[in-house]
Amino acid sequence: MKTLTERQFEILSFLINKEKPVSAKNLAKKFGVSTRTVRYDLDDIEYFLKGSTVKLQKRNKVGIWIDNPKEAKKMFLSEVPQEEKNSWKVVSKEDRKKGIIETLLKCEGYTTISELSDILEVSYSTVRKDLNEADKWFEQRGIKIIRKKKHGICISGNESNIRKAISEVLEYRNLEDAEFGIFDEWLFSDVSINVLYNYINKVSKELKVIYSDEFSTKLLIHIGICIKRLRQGKKINVKKEDIDVLKDTKEFIAVKKYISDIEMYLGFKIPIGEIWYITTHVICTKIIETYRGKSNVSLYTKEELEITQRYISKISDALSLNLRKDNILIKNLLMHIKPTLNRLKYKMPIENPILEEIKRCYPRVFELVKEISNEISKEKGIVINDDEIGFIVMHICASIERIQKNMNKKKFRILVVCGGSIGTSKLLSSRLNSEFEELEISYEIPVSQISSYINGNIDFLISTVPIDEVLIKPVITVSPLLPEEDIVRIKSLMKVLRGEKIKTENQTVDEIMFIINQFCNVENTHELKDALEKSFDEKSNYYKNIEEQKLLTEMIDLKRIEVKVKCSDKYEAIRKAGSMLLKEGYIEEPYIDAMIKLCEELNSYIVIAPKVAMPHAKPESGAKKTGFSIITLKEPIIFGHKKNDPVSLVIGFSAINNTGHIKAMRELLSMLGEKETIEKVINSTSKEELYKNIQQFEKVYLQ
Repeated sequence: MKTLTERQFEILSFLINKEKPVSAKNLAKKFGVSTRTVRYDLDDIEYFLKGSTVKLQKRNKVGIWIDNPKEAKKMFLSEVPQEEKNSWKVVSKEDRKKGIIETLLKCEGYTTISELSDILEVSYSTVRKDLNEADKWFEQRGIKIIRKKKHGICISGNESNIRKAISEVLEYRNLEDAEFGIFDEWLFSDVSINVLYNYINKVSKELKVIYSDEFSTKLLIHIGICIKRLRQGKKINVKKEDIDVLKDTKEFIAVKKYISDIEMYLGFKIPIGEIWYITTHVICTKIIETYRGKSNVSLYTKEELEITQRYISKISDALSLNLRKDNILIKNLLMHIKPTLNRLKYKMPIENPILEEIKRCYPRVFELVKEISNEISKEKGIVINDDEIGFIVMHICASIERIQKNMNKKKFRILVVCGGSIGTSKLLSSRLNSEFEELEISYEIPVSQISSYINGNIDFLISTVPIDEVLIKPVITVSPLLPEEDIVRIKSLMKVLRGEKIKTENQTVDEIMFIINQFCNVENTHELKDALEKSFDEKSNYYKNIEEQKLLTEMIDLKRIEVKVKCSDKYEAIRKAGSMLLKEGYIEEPYIDAMIKLCEELNSYIVIAPKVAMPHAKPESGAKKTGFSIITLKEPIIFGHKKNDPVSLVIGFSAINNTGHIKAMRELLSMLGEKETIEKVINSTSKEELYKNIQQFEKVYLQ
C-alpha cells in the first residue's frame, strides 16, 4: 500500500503551479529520484485524483500537466493542514498485489486472508480477488500458493525460484534511488549491511576487480537472501557435480576464503551449497574495471574471446568501420561478455533501463547486434535477449563514436560518475568527447568512489545517477545518451565557470556517414562519401548564420504538397515531385532529368530512410531557389533499395548552394528517425493534414 507522501504532494503542487507540460525526466531531476520512481508517484497521484474535476494528463513527447489548475489550487493548495495532506491514502490494485506477494515471500509459515486484509487495509473479499492475480505472478516463476483449511495460505516451490522471486521484488523497488523500505527491514534484520559490504569488497579485491554500484547492491541482496532463508531453515540443494564444476574457480575460492567473516558474525556455518549459490552470483556480476586496468587475455576462455571477436568483426564489416584495433572496445566487451554468458547459463536475467532509448537512437547497430546474437544463441543453446543486446550495443556505439571523433585539447577536467554498467560510462564518455572539445575526462568511477577523487584537480562532475551528498564541485545529472537538453545544461555550466561563449560542435561528413550507416546498408562507401563531400563543401563554412536559416515548415508550401498520388514507377514519382518545384519557379526543366539520372547512378543515396526517397540534383543542374516538394504515393513503389524499399513518401529537393538548407535538413533527418511521425505523414489524407503533422513534429523538435 502506498500513501500520498510529502514528495508526491510536492510533485502535485509543482504541476498545479506549472504553466507548461513538464517531462518525467525533468521531474526526476527536480525531486532527486529516478524517472521510474516519478512514474510510480504519478500513478498514485492519478489514482488519488479520480472522481474529482482535476485530472493528471500525460502525453508522449509533450509531457505531464494538470487539467483545471484553478480548481486544483482551491482543492489542494488552500488551507489544507500538512498532517491531512500526508494522510491521504491511495491503494491501487497493483499495490495490493505487491503487498500480498511481499507478505507471502516473507512469511515463514501460513498466513490468513484476514491478516492480509488487516495489513492492506482493504476488505476480505478484495484480498480474495487480488490473490488470483498474485497466484498468476507466482505461477510464472514456478511457485504455487497453497491454500489449506484451518491453516491459511502459504507458498511452495523450488528454493532457487523463491530466492529469485524475493530478489526480483527487492530490485523492482529500485534500491539505488530510494531507501530499501519495509522489505529490507525484514531481509537485513539479523545481519549488518556493513559486514556484507566488507565481505563483498574483500572478494572483489581478491579477484582484482571493481564491481559497479548497481551490481554490488544486487550481490548484497543475494547474500542477504541466503542468510535470511538459512535462518528460516531453508537451504539450497545443489548436486555434487554442480559444485565440482565451480569449486576450483578463482571466484569459488575467493567466496569461500572470506565466508568465515560472515560465519563469525552469524554464529553458524554456511553450507557448501550456499557458497556455490553466492559464487554463481559473483561470476554473473558485472565488473566495471580491473585493478590493473588492463585486459589480460589469459583471464578469458576461448569461447568468450571467440564471441567477442565475432561481434567486433561482423559489426566492422557491416558498417565499414575498423573496430578491430579499438583496444578499449576489446577490453570492455570481454569484461561484459564473461558475466553475460554466466548470467545466461544460470538464468539470471538483468534489465536494461534505457533499452527503448537505445533502440530508438541506434536502430541500425541494434539490428546488427541482434542478428549476430541470434546466430550465437542457436549455436550455444542459450537465449540472448534484448536487454543483454542493448548493453552490447552501448559498447559498440561507444567505440564507433571514438573512431568518428579525434580527440583535441581539452579545457575542463571532469569526473564521469555512473551507478550502472561499464557500457553506460563508456557510452557517456564517448558522447561527451563527441560533443565537447573543452572536456578532459580524468576518471570514470562508480558513485561509491567519489570521495577518493573529488579533491583532485577536477572542475566538475557529470553523473548518470542523482548524487545525494553535498560536494565541493558542481554536479550535472544526465542521461547516458546525452540528449540535447543535457548538452545545453553542460554548456551553461561551462559558461558560468569560464565566462566564455561555447561554440556548437560542427557536423562533419564522417558524422553524417555514421548516421547513414545506422539506417542503411551502404554498397559503395567511398562513392557516397565523395558525393557528400561535394554536396557539403567542407572548404566553405556551411554553418555560418545557421540560426538565421529557415525551418522545414518554412521551406514547404501547400502548393508543393500532394497526397495519395498514383504513379506507375519511380521515374514518374520523381517527375511529379519535380514538376511542383518547376511550377513554383524553384528549378528549371533540366533539373528533373538530373534528379532521375542521379537516382539511376546512386539509388541508395536517393532512398534515404525506410519508405522515404529524396530525389535531388546538383545546384548547377538548374536549381533557382532552395525548397522542398512532398508527395505521398497511393501505392508504394520499388526504387531498387535492398533495405528501405518500397517507397511511400517522395521528397523533392532543390538547393542553390551547400549551406542555405542545413537547418531544415537537420530537422528533416531528425524527423526521419521518428517512425510514428513518418507514418502519420504517409497516411495523411490531405495536404493540410500532412503539413500539420510536420508542424506538430517541429514544435516538439524545437523544445
